[in-house]
Amino acid sequence: MLQEDFTQAQKKELLSLIEFLFEKKPKSNKNDYQKRGLILPHAGYVYSGKIAARAIEKVKGKPKNIYIIGPNHTGLGEDISIMDKSEWATPLGNVPINKTKADELCNLLGIEPDYKAHLSEHSIEVQLPLLQYWFEQDIRIIPIAMKDQSKHTAKTLGEILEQVSSKEDLIIASTDLNHYESQKTTVEKDELIIEDIKNRDIEKLYEHIMKERISMCGYGPTSVLLQQNFNKIEIVSHSTSGETLDEYETVVGYLSAVLE
Repeated sequence: MLQEDFTQAQKKELLSLIEFLFEKKPKSNKNDYQKRGLILPHAGYVYSGKIAARAIEKVKGKPKNIYIIGPNHTGLGEDISIMDKSEWATPLGNVPINKTKADELCNLLGIEPDYKAHLSEHSIEVQLPLLQYWFEQDIRIIPIAMKDQSKHTAKTLGEILEQVSSKEDLIIASTDLNHYESQKTTVEKDELIIEDIKNRDIEKLYEHIMKERISMCGYGPTSVLLQQNFNKIEIVSHSTSGETLDEYETVVGYLSAVLE
């Protein structure tokens, strides 16, 4: 994640996998970008890579900044952890952080920058090679990990992100859907969440998470994204790990969506 040495063999292997995941070739043009939001899964590429790629392919042009909001799975760091310095390394190259924007977010939230949550967190870094490929290495990120995914915290972060971000930026919510139940149960629970997302109904989303015991890991980041000023939501793809493995007893749900 943070600066690290990768071999050419690792780069070649990863690039080959990513090219397999995408159906289209990058045709980015900085001049025709329009603000987008994405909901992307963060499992291993064999499980959810194609689902993520289908949504990323719908982004035309190159964003100036990419805000990536993910859940904090490890419990390390602060309630909201925004890293404001260094670069993140992948086999495809280093990804710089926009320190100015990260610090602006921290100042408005009244928090200090924090890197600890990002040391072992996968929900943000798994997106980077896909974004590097599609935007041809030309990306700058603001990584945000949410340990506190309460409705209040999501509302606060959403309001401030709306102030800080611009029409030139891309905002990504990283989340998987229901975890480790049967295919039938997971699809039923996922459908509730998908309907809430389509309706931009944050209240209902939190209600379903609690009452139906839906183990969606990034409901906070998703709620932050749903607060942004978008007019249209397209559900691009939904699947489960069971459909990949042909094993349906215990599965995880994956979703990708585009907001514009």
